[in-house]
Amino acid sequence: MATEFNSGGGSKERRTDEEGEQAAEEDHISALPEELQLHILGLLPFKSAIRTGALSTQWCALWMCRWPAPASLDFRLAPHDSPQPLMESLERRGRRRLDRFSLSVQTGQLNYEDFDRCLDYAAACAVADLDVHLSNSSLNLSSDFI
Repeated sequence: MATEFNSGGGSKERRTDEEGEQAAEEDHISALPEELQLHILGLLPFKSAIRTGALSTQWCALWMCRWPAPASLDFRLAPHDSPQPLMESLERRGRRRLDRFSLSVQTGQLNYEDFDRCLDYAAACAVADLDVHLSNSSLNLSSDFI
């Protein structure tokens, strides 16, 4: 397979095979399942993911499917709120990269396992900014952990 470049104006010719017929370029990436394509996009920085639209028409708007969720999560549980919706939303979101994860709860509102799951989730999402705010309602004191 030969590639010919025209030196006038920087344009290039299409690749041709030995008989002079235009060679078909194989697109292995677009042959992947969409779930795997979205996983690949999730590993890329935002700008790079947008640039994947130049790969093929199939990838043109795929990056928009990758970033519907915010890159920041802020959870504040009121004194009598159940932590179950919080845990369910973490499960639904999946383990995509996060810039910021903030959790504000009263002491004892989350059991040890759920609190540990929240911290493990933040670590699995490679969170850049973790903010945990625990407050003790009976003493009206608060503690910030960095």
